[in-house]
Amino acid sequence: MRAARNFKVPPTNGIRLVALCLALLTFTLFSLNAGAESPVGMQDSILKIYSFKSDPNYYSPWRLHEPTQLTGSACVIEGGRILTNAHVVANSKYIQFKFNQDPKKYDAVVKYVSHEIDLAILEPTDPSVLEGVRALKIGELPEVLEDVLVFGYPIGGDVLSITKGVLSRVEYQTYTHSYSSYLAGQLDAAINPGNSGGPVIVNGEVVGIVMQKTSSGQVENIGYMIPSPVIKHFLTDIEDGVVDGVPEVGYSDQDMESPSMKEIYKMKPEDTGMFVKSINWDSPASGILQVGDIILDVDGNKVADDGTMAFRQDERISYSYAFHKHQKGDEVKVKVLRDGKEKDLEITLDKFSKHYGLIEPLEFDKEPRFFIYGGMVFLPVNYNYLCTWKDCDAPDRFSILAQEAPSADKTEYASMLRVLPAEVNKGYHNVYNFIITKVNGESYVDFKDFYDKVVHAKGKYVVLEDSRNYQIVINRDMADASHEDILKKYKISKDRSDSLLEK
Repeated sequence: MRAARNFKVPPTNGIRLVALCLALLTFTLFSLNAGAESPVGMQDSILKIYSFKSDPNYYSPWRLHEPTQLTGSACVIEGGRILTNAHVVANSKYIQFKFNQDPKKYDAVVKYVSHEIDLAILEPTDPSVLEGVRALKIGELPEVLEDVLVFGYPIGGDVLSITKGVLSRVEYQTYTHSYSSYLAGQLDAAINPGNSGGPVIVNGEVVGIVMQKTSSGQVENIGYMIPSPVIKHFLTDIEDGVVDGVPEVGYSDQDMESPSMKEIYKMKPEDTGMFVKSINWDSPASGILQVGDIILDVDGNKVADDGTMAFRQDERISYSYAFHKHQKGDEVKVKVLRDGKEKDLEITLDKFSKHYGLIEPLEFDKEPRFFIYGGMVFLPVNYNYLCTWKDCDAPDRFSILAQEAPSADKTEYASMLRVLPAEVNKGYHNVYNFIITKVNGESYVDFKDFYDKVVHAKGKYVVLEDSRNYQIVINRDMADASHEDILKKYKISKDRSDSLLEK
C-alpha cells in the first residue's frame, strides 16, 4: 500500500510568499484550462520506465547488440496494469519503473504488446506495489483545439514533467515504430525523448498516449499521440488473453478523382468511392471483392473520391478506419459498384496484423531467422534486414519487393547477407546482399522452403541464382567439411535460428 503524499509549504518571508502564491495561482489556472482536475492528484499514477534492451543484430544474427538503457513514461490503468508504448519495451531483457519523487525502482514484465499500434501492457512482478494507486480511466477523444496536458519523464530529470498544449488535428499518420498508418492525434505540446508512453490527459482521463514527434527541421512543436479509440481497441482485443491486432482487409486501391475514370466505370454524378486495383492472395477480401470494384460505402460510411470518410463534425479521415476499428471475426458491410450496378457485400475480418507484401514488417522480441552454409550468411528479406541500412534506406532492388503481391508460390525472398571468407567460398568473397530467386534451378515459397532446398540438396553442388542469372556455386562436400572450422574461426555460437529447426 502506497501512502498518499503530503505537500507542505515551507516557512518563507513576505516576498517569497507573494511569489509562491502567484505560482500556485498560475498552476491552478493552467490545470483548469486543460480540465477541472489538478494534476497533483494524478502524480502517483504516472510512472517512469527503465528498459534494458539488447536488439537483434541483423548483420551478425547469431549475436545481440550490446545492452542499452532506454527510459520512457507510462500510466496506471484499471486491473493493476501499466500502459506504455511498445517501442519503450521492445527487445527488452529487464524492465523497472518508479513513481514520481520516489527513489525506489520496481520490477515489471511485459504482459501484452502490439508493435503495430505501438502499445504495451506491463505488470509489476509484485502486484501489491500498485495497491492504493489511482487507476486512470481511458476517456473520449477530445475535440480539435481542446486543451490537453502531457505527462511524462523527458530526458534530463527524474521528476514528473507536465506540459500544456492543444489537440491540433486528428488524422491518419505513419507510426514510426511499425511503419504502418493508423489514427493519430497531433499535439503542439512540448514532447521530447523520454515522454514516449506518457499519457495525454483531459479532465483527469487519458485521451492518448504520446508516441513520437516530428524530427524535421522545417517544423517545431509537432508531436503525435495514439488516440483513445486506438487504445480502447487494444484493450478490448486483449480481453481474451491474445493479441490479435488490427484487421487488414487485403486489397490496394486508387482514388477516383478523374472524371474520365468515373465515366469508364459507369459512376453516376453523385457516386464517389475508391477503385480496387488489386486483391491480395489469402486475404479477407479474396473471393469477395473483385478488381475493378468501386468501394462506395463501408459500414454506412460514404467513401469519398480521395479515400476519406466523415469522422466527426467538420473532420474527415481515411476510410481505412471503418475497417481498423473492428475486432477479430467481425463482419463488415461493404457497398461496391460492379459493372455499373451497386452490390452489397460482407467481408469477415478473420486475418489480422498481416503484411501482404513480399517484405515482412518489422519484427521485435524475436530471434532473427538465419542460417550459415558454405561460410555464407542467409537471411529472409524483411524490414529488419532493410533497416541495416541507415534510415532503412535500402537499395531499390530490395524496397521494390514491398510492391510485389505475394502468391501461393511466393511469399518471401531470401538473401545472402555476406560471406565469411574461406576456401569453400573462394571467388565470392566480395558478394553481399544477394537476392536469391532459385536453388538448383527451382524457385522456393519462403525462407523455410529456401533453407530446406539448400541443406537437403542432392548432387555435388548447390547453385544459387538471382533474377539476372548471376550464380553462386557451392561444393556440398567442401561446405560440410569446413562448416565447424568456419564457425570456430569466426567465433560463431550457432549456425542457424531455432525457428528453422521447428517442424
